[in-house]
Amino acid sequence: MKNKIGLFLFALGLSASYAYAGDDYIACFESCFARYDACVAGGYGENFCGYHQSRCLAMCDGWDGNGDIP
Repeated sequence: MKNKIGLFLFALGLSASYAYAGDDYIACFESCFARYDACVAGGYGENFCGYHQSRCLAMCDGWDGNGDIP
């Protein structure tokens, strides 16, 4: 029973942290998609642009909400 309560509290805290940083967190992902579109429009291949988009999205996932968006 303690494990279930602990998991519930962990999930509650995690969702609250995402809600707090929601707008900036979403803006980070939106900037990655905009960069991808600009990359493809610039004549680069989808593999090249997709690779850089994946790196950008991974940085957003690791972004702690402080400082500039990577």
